[in-house]
Amino acid sequence: MAKPPAFQLYAADFDMDTAAWDNEEIGIYLRLLLYQWVNKQLPNDLTALSRIVRLSRTKFEKKWIKISKKFVMNREGFFINLRMEQERNKQQNYIEKQRLKGIKSGEKRRTVVEATVEPRYEPEGNSSKKKEIYKEKAALIYQSYPKQTSKQTTINSIIKLLKDPTNGLLPCPVPKLLITVDNYKDYVRENVIETKFLINSYNFFGRNARYKEFMDYIPQKGADKSCLYE
Repeated sequence: MAKPPAFQLYAADFDMDTAAWDNEEIGIYLRLLLYQWVNKQLPNDLTALSRIVRLSRTKFEKKWIKISKKFVMNREGFFINLRMEQERNKQQNYIEKQRLKGIKSGEKRRTVVEATVEPRYEPEGNSSKKKEIYKEKAALIYQSYPKQTSKQTTINSIIKLLKDPTNGLLPCPVPKLLITVDNYKDYVRENVIETKFLINSYNFFGRNARYKEFMDYIPQKGADKSCLYE
């Protein structure tokens, strides 16, 4: 399971819990919470704790009298903040639920991908008809992408990718691009990336060709994403 990179800090609760503390005590407490989030527990050793918070042991011992009330000892004999571990469990449960949803959604999209495969990708018929087919395929791929921007420019970029024999997408460019989008969605879910930080569709398919980074991406868990439709 992906390791949550960040935790929620409830400002009102934190402020109320530390209202009677001075700034140094708040800083010590926050450093200990950060260390626990990364390492899952705190050492049961005052010297080690004083190093974590960048204080002498003598000074830390005086502050620890108050701050220690926020921590308990776990079964292994290490200090933990119970609220922090509750937040970790909540995030892990959420990530796991999203992963399972992603697998189910991926299976549905895989069915759509199979439906797009033709014996020969090169559209048959006159030039006008070919252009329409390329537009339809490109629009399908565009609609599957999680952060859609610059629609017509992006679709034009996708059409160029479908026609280009040198980009590694042939002989099944539509399925490979759809699976590449699925791979990116898996990457976003696994790393809990906020919507505002997603790569926009134009940069993914067009100007920066970021799709190449995810063509061979292997999710931590889930279905095989290789091209099975050739």
